[in-house]
Amino acid sequence: MGASGISVDGRKVDVESLRDREFRSSLREFNALAVLPKYEEAPLIQSFLDVSLPVLEHLSLDTELTDAQERSRDPPTFKLIARNLPMLQSLVVRHSFVRMDLPLVLNLRRLHLWHNYDMGNLRRLPIIPFLEMLRNCSLLEELWVGNYLDLSALPCDPGRLPVVSLATLTDLQSVTLEDEPAIVSTILSCFIVPAHVSVEVTGHISTDSEADPALRTMFPHDWNKLPLLHHATTIKVNDSQSQPCLTFQKGDVTFEILLKGESRYPFHWINRPLRSVFSSMISSVGLFRAIPVKTLRFAGNVTAVPQAHWIAAIAPFLDLEEISVDDVPELSMTSLSVFLPVLTHWAASQQRLVICPKLRRFACRGAVYDRQSIQEAIFGCFKQRVQRGARTLDKLHLQLFPHRAWTAAEAASLRQALEHHIAKTVVLEVYDRVGGGRSREYIPTSFVQHPGRD
Repeated sequence: MGASGISVDGRKVDVESLRDREFRSSLREFNALAVLPKYEEAPLIQSFLDVSLPVLEHLSLDTELTDAQERSRDPPTFKLIARNLPMLQSLVVRHSFVRMDLPLVLNLRRLHLWHNYDMGNLRRLPIIPFLEMLRNCSLLEELWVGNYLDLSALPCDPGRLPVVSLATLTDLQSVTLEDEPAIVSTILSCFIVPAHVSVEVTGHISTDSEADPALRTMFPHDWNKLPLLHHATTIKVNDSQSQPCLTFQKGDVTFEILLKGESRYPFHWINRPLRSVFSSMISSVGLFRAIPVKTLRFAGNVTAVPQAHWIAAIAPFLDLEEISVDDVPELSMTSLSVFLPVLTHWAASQQRLVICPKLRRFACRGAVYDRQSIQEAIFGCFKQRVQRGARTLDKLHLQLFPHRAWTAAEAASLRQALEHHIAKTVVLEVYDRVGGGRSREYIPTSFVQHPGRD
């Protein structure tokens, strides 16, 4: 964080400028202010907030804690009253506390409360008064709480937790929580989340070995408090970015579980050569077999996941219609050969001859040696599936990165063969590699699509 100050209309001015009466008066004309005081400047900021700011709609209070002594103190508390802030709708508070009167709480539409995770000794807000305040945020549209709440006063028995129904907040669109996985789970368990509200939770972990228990922890103790978990039609597993993410989705509503490494252990794929996090995420998917999932989307290092884990993740979903597999961030020449046999796995124990017999759409992004090898692999997979009782694909979408460049004729030949034997609609994208090492890039060299039914 930079030096303290006040951000006004894109300009940053010194907090000490508030001692100038003319400058303070000019701030009455602005609808957005970001205040970044040092700890010792909190009283000056409070005196400024004690006067009328009649058009202010967006306020950010971000206290700068510069040393260990300041971090060991209680964060400064700012008092906000609706009489002085009649138009306030958006409030962002970091490393600070606020006391608000009821009329101001009733007006809020966006509320962000957070401490940095690495300031573990910074005093937190007790959750009980937070929940009492939340009940009155009748116009709230967006809630974000990160490393901010103290749960020490809560009962140990999950069945005795205080509960706030967010259904009374009829304008609410999203809830975002960030903290240690167990804390996230407990906070989430204090809410009843209506079906139209999207939820994002982020859990802090230190090592890959903590990923699997974290993924299994960050749910409400009672799934009935998050109805999306009973009705999601899509599950996404994404380990292609800096924060691995497991997503449950129905329409535009999502429940996202993210993992974040500590600052000394950045969670980036380059630092995780074994990709064990992705494997843990795949292993977790089968736990949700009761969800009526129609679509599974995977993005990560495909070859890092044992075939048995893939089968356990896919097989429980009897009505699955679509699978998408994206081998990232590094393209392995063996990714397709690892995954395609999964789709031919026998499932006679479930009175079916092959897993996901209702599969209609399959998409895959990965590297291949040559046209002949990928054609044989795809033919072998999907012909076996049909022979074992699966339906023919409606759509096949391939993004291929061959070991050597293909001609347009080779791409067209593969598409034609797939179109005649494998799927009603075929989309084929072939890319050529440019450069080498980590600097390599891929450019599209062929794009062919059979204009069949989607």
